Amino acid sequence: MADIELPKQKKVGHLTLLRESRSITAKEFNLLSPEERMEIIRRAQGGQKYKLLFEARDPKAIVRKLPIQDVYMLIRERGLDESTELVELVSSRQLTAFFDLDCWEGDQIKADAALSWLAVILDTDNEQQVLRTALGLDLHLLVLILKKFVTVTQGLEAFEDDDAMQEAIFRDGGYELDFADSESAKIVGLFLDIIRRLQPEFYPRLMEAVRWESESVLEEETYQSRCRRLQDLGIPDAFESLGIYAYQAPETFAIQAEETKEIRVAEEGVVPPSFVMTAATPGALLAEILAAGLDDASCWEMTYLVNKVMSADRIDMGEPSQVKTAMERVF
Repeated sequence: MADIELPKQKKVGHLTLLRESRSITAKEFNLLSPEERMEIIRRAQGGQKYKLLFEARDPKAIVRKLPIQDVYMLIRERGLDESTELVELVSSRQLTAFFDLDCWEGDQIKADAALSWLAVILDTDNEQQVLRTALGLDLHLLVLILKKFVTVTQGLEAFEDDDAMQEAIFRDGGYELDFADSESAKIVGLFLDIIRRLQPEFYPRLMEAVRWESESVLEEETYQSRCRRLQDLGIPDAFESLGIYAYQAPETFAIQAEETKEIRVAEEGVVPPSFVMTAATPGALLAEILAAGLDDASCWEMTYLVNKVMSADRIDMGEPSQVKTAMERVF
């Protein structure tokens, strides 16, 4: 069981109540309000956060209320092979974002990284979950990944009569496939077999796309879609982010007296990201300010600033040491 520390403070409306901090049991933890349990999990780090998620009585609901970057960093820190239980709980939107964050190098998809994610999804041993993943992923992204490992050499047009075609569809989906190698064939073959058996209407559409889509055009279109999705999460394009290092003459800088613009929340229905508060420790005056706590809007604003720096510096957002270094520079 994870060691669970009851926070010294409890917020009730606009009030902050003080109480004695102490260790509590999993049963006591689950008797706390959903907001308190979420805050304890949100503030935890690494292995402790992972354990707390599975001490909770409603881990799936909690995982889906955590920001995408927090969940992604937790999976990467723990390791894909050790995160099967957690991957099984994420939403399709979260999973697509994990592919966007982890499976690209510049504007080229990293096929091996994508294959590793498919392997973890299959390790859940839940075929319905695998199907939901396939249907929930961006279709262009799914087709692009499959094109890296499989070639459709023959389709339904090869059959001269309907009986032969129906027999082939029943037997293997009616498409003849050539896999890139034996290792990826095990993973991709099983993934496609689940789709063929559980969603036979979708399988031909997927195979036709894999067969006829131009890989170069598809990769460019998928990359642009990926950039837009990450932009929506507050992670700008690397080239655009370089503007953060542009020289600004001191004499031209002025604090505006007008009200600041309202900060847009990147993900509706989730708690603010916690990695900006836990990945690195600020010092001096900033430490005093942050010790008092950040409101939700300020936490998202800090996240956008850190993301812009990490994007400009080509930081791997799944590597804790690189994230920590980038945040220390920002602080």
